Amino acid sequence: MSYRIAVASGDGKTVDTGFGAAEDFLIYEVNGTEYRLLEKRKCLCSVSRNADVDQGTSCADHENNASGCDGDGNTDCRGHGKHSGMVSAVSDCKCVLCKKIGYGAQKELERKGILSFDIEMDIDEALKKIVIYIDKALKY
Repeated sequence: MSYRIAVASGDGKTVDTGFGAAEDFLIYEVNGTEYRLLEKRKCLCSVSRNADVDQGTSCADHENNASGCDGDGNTDCRGHGKHSGMVSAVSDCKCVLCKKIGYGAQKELERKGILSFDIEMDIDEALKKIVIYIDKALKY
């Protein structure tokens, strides 16, 4: 049985980015204890975040583009909750590896059945440990 793991990394070598700060995720496909990089996936919110900074647009401008951002900091670019766009980006993954994750984001992931691990180390080392952990857990 294969599954996917999302990794938040700024340099592509280490788990060094917090969940909320991730602009994209490295998506690994796992089969047994073997894994391979499948894709680099943009966070659904990074477009709106970058647009605010790079183009000088306001959060209200995104509302007109059906982004759902209401400017109060309580909804994200998808309009469902503070971390919904981030969670949607990894919704097909079994778990997320990131440097740090807040309680709210962790709970949103849990509601989708996605495990989260806040760690800071080399991606290969982290994947080896998590894959072995999940493999043992699935056998029980």
